[in-house]
Amino acid sequence: MSVLKEIAGLFRLSATWVALGLVGGYLAGVIVGQQLGGSDLVGWQRVAAADVAAVEVVSVTDESVVYVRAANGQHTRCTPTTNGMFDCVAVEDSAVEPTPPESAACGDYEPGDPAETPGYVVSAVHHRVCTAESATMLDVIAISDGSVWIWNTGTGAWFNFGASTAAPLVGSVLGGLLAIGLLRLRKNSDQPA
Repeated sequence: MSVLKEIAGLFRLSATWVALGLVGGYLAGVIVGQQLGGSDLVGWQRVAAADVAAVEVVSVTDESVVYVRAANGQHTRCTPTTNGMFDCVAVEDSAVEPTPPESAACGDYEPGDPAETPGYVVSAVHHRVCTAESATMLDVIAISDGSVWIWNTGTGAWFNFGASTAAPLVGSVLGGLLAIGLLRLRKNSDQPA
């Protein structure tokens, strides 16, 4: 009987440790998921080289089309391409689109601050683009060398689902495996050599 009691006690203790590992891993995963869910981890991306000589970011559209002005008054439109780069062309003043108003869906979206800028900022435009499914913050800056940069921070239904669901599940699995591994190590260290 005492052997059965010892086995039952060991099982309860092991189950307790595995449960603690699962719960601890889940909580760690929730924290990681919340941190990841607020951004798509995109850094500063060059929109236009210094030869554009931008002194002012005039506007940015919901589609990330950027309009800048050079010191001589020339406006340039930089349009994102399918390969992640931007095509920049000179445009007439009348072709410049204003930054559209933000949607009411943006009310609760606070994306946080972008990383350190790639240079001294001389002009900036910040624009939030929100729908029922996603939210994006577009920070566009012109720096002192005349180049233009963009920072995209966003959330989306699939990304948020992945971050808020996958991270806790992965954390639970890792926590459970860690607890089982530690129990095996403890069991092996208790056995005489």
